[in-house]
Amino acid sequence: MRNRAMSNVVLAGFYLLFCASTFALQDYYFSDDFSELSIEGADSELVAKGVYLSGRGRHLDVVNGGRLLCDKMKSYGNATQGVVYSELLNGVNVYGAGSMLCATNEISLSSYYCPGAPGLSLDLAREIPTFLQVSSGGEVWIGDTLTVANSSWASVGAGGRLSIGTGCSSANALEIAPDGTLDIRLGGYEHDTTGWPDRLSVMGDADLDGVLRLTLEYGFSPTNGACFDLFDWGGAVNGQFSATAFPALADGLEWDCSGLYTTGQVSVIPEPSVLHLFVLFGAGILIKHQHLRS
Repeated sequence: MRNRAMSNVVLAGFYLLFCASTFALQDYYFSDDFSELSIEGADSELVAKGVYLSGRGRHLDVVNGGRLLCDKMKSYGNATQGVVYSELLNGVNVYGAGSMLCATNEISLSSYYCPGAPGLSLDLAREIPTFLQVSSGGEVWIGDTLTVANSSWASVGAGGRLSIGTGCSSANALEIAPDGTLDIRLGGYEHDTTGWPDRLSVMGDADLDGVLRLTLEYGFSPTNGACFDLFDWGGAVNGQFSATAFPALADGLEWDCSGLYTTGQVSVIPEPSVLHLFVLFGAGILIKHQHLRS
């Protein structure tokens, strides 16, 4: 087991006006492999224009009243290289009363695209996803867009709150305001994610509005019968997305969103006209068969 290097960011008595156009620091890069950065306590605050996490096995923790304020955050997973899988996972944790992660523009969670065979002898997919978890009094606010790509995920646990868009005001665990966007990107090496949360796991209630956008990456083209777990709803789902922006599929196929607000899934099915033709074709074969027997 590798020991994680721990670095604490404590900016005691340091107050900065937080807005989209004024930042005291430039971009902040956290890329040391197998390390942990902790912003802990009410006197701990990190303010940056952009926050970028990359590498392997990095954890950024905003805990017990700490605050991370930025314009945008991008967290990237990496690829397997013969290291124990759980040690490679990268992610951001926000928990504890008063803990806050604010991104006035966006938060992006993704892994690198590494097509091909699983990683070395561990028989694991090459991509290592990254995650965002908020719970136990922690809060994450994103002014515009949350992007979740390539098997990465976000999770809102007990007592946590995730808000996307301005004007959020409810006390529910997830709130997507009218001007908020959740962008889920599908593509790359799709591997077994048994035991992982869905793309967005919500333990409490959800208030939905704004835009749900699906994007296909790296030439990925879903076929008939494909099913995608986008959400795990743990509480009540209030409202619906005001708009959905889904990519075009191959001729004769369409998106089925009938389970979006119950099972959290969307799937690919034949268009009604195509299905109707199949029914007619099947009926024609049956009639012809009965005619030949008579």
